[in-house]
Amino acid sequence: MIRQLVLTTLFILSGSGAALAGDFQDLEYPKTIERDEGSLQIHHPVIDAWDDYREVEGWIPVEVTLRESGSVYVGAVRARASTSIDLAKRVVTLSEQRVTEVVFSQTDVPQAARDLALDAVSSEPHVVVLDAMLGVLADDFKPPAQGRNPGLLNDQPPRIVVTTQPTQLLLIDGQPVLAPISGTGLNFVVNTDWPLFQHPESGNWYALNEGAWQTQSLLATGGWTTTDQLPDDFRQLSLGDAWKTIRDAYPPRLPEHEPAPFVVSLEPTELIVVDGDPKLSAIGEGGLEYVTNTSADLFRLNGRWYLLLAGRWFDSDALDHAWRSVEKLPSAFSSIPETHARARVRAYVPGTIESMVAMMEATLPQQRVVSEEDAAQLNVLYAGTPQFEPIEGTNLERALNSPGYVFRHNNYYYLCHDAAWFMAREPDGPWSPAYRVPEAIYDIPATDPAYFVTFVTPVAQEQAKPKKAVFQYNSGYLGAFTTGVTVVHGTGWYYAPWIWYDPIGRPVYWSHPFTYGWHMRGYGTYSDRFYHYGAHWSRQTIAIDNTPVGFGNSAYDPAFQDPRLARRGYDYSTIDENRNAEYVRTLNADDDYYADSQGNVYRHDDGQWSQHTGNGWSTMAELERQYGGSRYGTVGEVEAPQQQSQAYKQNPEDIERMKRYHERRARSYNIHGYVTVYR
Repeated sequence: MIRQLVLTTLFILSGSGAALAGDFQDLEYPKTIERDEGSLQIHHPVIDAWDDYREVEGWIPVEVTLRESGSVYVGAVRARASTSIDLAKRVVTLSEQRVTEVVFSQTDVPQAARDLALDAVSSEPHVVVLDAMLGVLADDFKPPAQGRNPGLLNDQPPRIVVTTQPTQLLLIDGQPVLAPISGTGLNFVVNTDWPLFQHPESGNWYALNEGAWQTQSLLATGGWTTTDQLPDDFRQLSLGDAWKTIRDAYPPRLPEHEPAPFVVSLEPTELIVVDGDPKLSAIGEGGLEYVTNTSADLFRLNGRWYLLLAGRWFDSDALDHAWRSVEKLPSAFSSIPETHARARVRAYVPGTIESMVAMMEATLPQQRVVSEEDAAQLNVLYAGTPQFEPIEGTNLERALNSPGYVFRHNNYYYLCHDAAWFMAREPDGPWSPAYRVPEAIYDIPATDPAYFVTFVTPVAQEQAKPKKAVFQYNSGYLGAFTTGVTVVHGTGWYYAPWIWYDPIGRPVYWSHPFTYGWHMRGYGTYSDRFYHYGAHWSRQTIAIDNTPVGFGNSAYDPAFQDPRLARRGYDYSTIDENRNAEYVRTLNADDDYYADSQGNVYRHDDGQWSQHTGNGWSTMAELERQYGGSRYGTVGEVEAPQQQSQAYKQNPEDIERMKRYHERRARSYNIHGYVTVYR
């Protein structure tokens, strides 16, 4: 079967002017062009190829009416165009449009009609809305490979805790990393997003929970008591600005209401809080139900529980039993209504429109341009002498004691930073843009914390002064990966943090990208990736000595992406209602034409499809009565002679494709309720 992608707009009309990102008028079909020789009516393109998102190609159904004779000729124009995607603005620029073929269903078509059909494609560059192109993908469209190395993603569940009362998760990234606080007898835990302290003299632990102080002699779940008595060392912390959170909670006071208890975990954990016993409500078909009194995506079907985490489905026979990875999601999940409050999960249900759009979104290319000056300003930092270790399955080595992702290959050093590559002859630079990198980079396995760098590729060198390098990356660099049927967030593997202590016991700590559990409570210093020598620093700076040193804007660094995206997936928002209404109107326009992979033209009218042959429009039923079947197999009940069967060229698979196309045209705008479109 030929894979096809159906788009509502691609090749813009000659003379219509450049389309703006918000100009939905150019999405209306049919379009009519008047010329001295006659008129040209153009219908929705049907696109069957978009090679690496650089070259798009497809058929455009057309009707040509010659003014002198009044004759009407129906056919299709095959066109090709170069594309450049601006994902930030969510628009696509089309250029170098050209016609590669023109076919008509009639024979002896005058040259004037053929010449007029060429006007269906403009030669001028145009800008079209990306989401208009993504919203109506054919069912069998498969986006290009996301990266060179698919990687072995981990689909095994983390620790999953389900509770029916208000509960919180105190997650520690492995064993507690204790940092002494100078001038006090306190240690604080640097590898958690909670304000968590140890008082060695008494052996007690102290946690600040919803503004109230709680204490326990063991760092464990349960047994924490609320207190208004703290060691005097906490008074020291409350005097300055370095510990603002502590200052705001000092002196300690007993709250009017006890804060919610918390689960302590030293491993990747997901906490599912249900407000009392699960309340179930029907959703979709097949007996599927969802739990209404939880924010988690928790469902029940045929006596089993289903849970969506980081784009992955897990199931269990009981909420307090072990969970397992779901190999094949029941089809009932695809019946979840697109307008339902839980419709967000459709992006992770194989075969849905939303899952196809999510996969395509994850493979869409983005670009970074870096100059020699940018590279020269980089300062890669190490805790001590640079240390490297081999990466399994490659001939690369990765730096251990640097928060930057530095690799050694054949005595050269390569740094991936902010979705760009740099190279140097020494591990600490000076750095210059890397116009090429070793192929071994793309062999880094998903089990290595640097796997995300395999999604960044040098693609060009701009001839400018100073010289600039162009790099291409996609959502794999930011932690969203395609599985071939859906998108998942995070590799699923746990990467142990790097921890080192200086000679007097002060720790250095940084983490790697994670998949589950890190909730980012918003306490600022307690939720940073790096710690060194007595204080946390923000994502813009790292301290490897007593002075913070800038490391550039790390908005592209996957370690800094909001982990709630890994928990919930895409944070879709509704587009402007007026733009959405306008787009709906264009989708519902009276233009139900279709061109198959051979350029044959069909239309949908009064509930049935017709094909245009040399003798005019004939319904499918009429063609079946005339010819009985097709050269691809029997369509009607009577098999016709071979020569007559060949006259009817309709493929039964095309019939189904046309039906899906028509149905999608009527409802595809719903996907735009879940895709961000920038103004």
